[in-house]
Parts: sequence; structure tokens; C-alpha cells
Amino acid sequence: LAPAGTSSIAAEVAYPTGSPPDREALIERVIADLKKVEILRPNDRVIVKHTYDIPYGYCIFNQARIDALAAIKQWLDQVDIVPGGRYGLWTYFWSDEAIVSGKESAEVAKRRLTDLAASRANAGSSA
Repeated sequence: LAPAGTSSIAAEVAYPTGSPPDREALIERVIADLKKVEILRPNDRVIVKHTYDIPYGYCIFNQARIDALAAIKQWLDQVDIVPGGRYGLWTYFWSDEAIVSGKESAEVAKRRLTDLAASRANAGSSA
């Protein structure tokens, strides 16, 4: 996702509801902190800076979630829907974990489609 000779970094910053940070100040703070922990070097140049607000980024963990999640996952499986990511699995993931989860869900969906196609082909050849 980055041109040759460059790299990409994503930072996730939480804030309380109703208290959004100043986005420009936040960008500068994140860059300064990345330099402080030596992820960025002092002379590194940041080419693109972007913020994206996700107002409902965190899942609430309680007994109702546990019970509902079991029922939802069972229903999704029955209708052949493969959930993935933070919202699909209703769990807390860091951004990179959410991406990996999405890739894993895509692989499950691909296997299901392959199996379905093979099953239909076998049914057609035995007729």
C-alpha cells in the first residue's frame, strides 16, 4: 500500500465520546511519539497524513453480548454467511488483527464456494 522506497504506518487513538481531539494536533503528536519510540527516524518524511473517525469502534463486553453472539453466529452459519473483522465477529481487534480476520474469513468463504461448486458438479455428473 505504499510506493517503492516508502512504507505505511497506521495508528489507532481512542478518545471519550463527545470529546474528539484536534485532528491536526493529534497527527503531530502521533508522529512525535513514533519518533520518540524510534519507529520513525528523526529525518523520516511523512508524505500523507489522514485521520478517519470511527464513532463506534469498541465492542461492549457483557452477558447479553455473550448470549446474543452465540445465537447470531449460529444463525449466520445456517444462512452460510462468514463473519469477519471487529464488527462481524463483535470482538475487539487491533486494526491489523481485523485485516487478518477479514482475510481468514475470505478464505473460509472461498472454501465453502469451492466445495459447493464441486458438490453441484458431482450431482450433475451422477444424473
